[in-house]
Amino acid sequence: YPLIDGVVNGCPSHLLEPTRSNEITYSQDFTNADWTKTRVDITTENILNPRGVNSSFKITSNNTSESFIQQPPSSVSGANQTFSFFIKKGNTDFCHITLFDGGSNGFRQWINLNDFTIGSNLPFGSGFTLDNTSIENYGNGWYRVLMVINNSGSTVFSRINISNTDGNNSSSIGSYIYVDMVQFENSSYATSYIPTQGSAVTRVADV
Repeated sequence: YPLIDGVVNGCPSHLLEPTRSNEITYSQDFTNADWTKTRVDITTENILNPRGVNSSFKITSNNTSESFIQQPPSSVSGANQTFSFFIKKGNTDFCHITLFDGGSNGFRQWINLNDFTIGSNLPFGSGFTLDNTSIENYGNGWYRVLMVINNSGSTVFSRINISNTDGNNSSSIGSYIYVDMVQFENSSYATSYIPTQGSAVTRVADV
């Protein structure tokens, strides 16, 4: 099971973890109005999610244009931010992450869902650069995607997009993926998952 709030099966996941906040307001409820749904439908299926619950959120495209879910802007502090989420392949070959300032500046990163390898990336505008992208296997078809950016702005919007092919923004009607446990941290690396339900949540440092 994934590390949740630094604990797995009742045991500490690390000797120490720093104080850290998840800026995503609804980290595991994609039906909430905070998540903008653009050309997608949100449903649940009786599939085991990485939290050990038989209920997984299915994101399905209902249009051939760019199809995505999007969070409100996260506050930025410091030079680096890390965006992460859990994904399970549905019937489409690619997804991509878009991190941007709400306008014409940002970064896109594609993920190959057939073998969970890192695809192409595309900066647009200015002020955003990519430090690294990584993928961790959590079993049962679930993977954690982690993307570290350098951003000179003050806020970041987060999108998870359904894609047909590498480097392509369009999707197919009926294409779907499964998503869970989204996190945005003001840091150059990710920590264990911090659940949220309506506001950013801060985990105090381990001692």
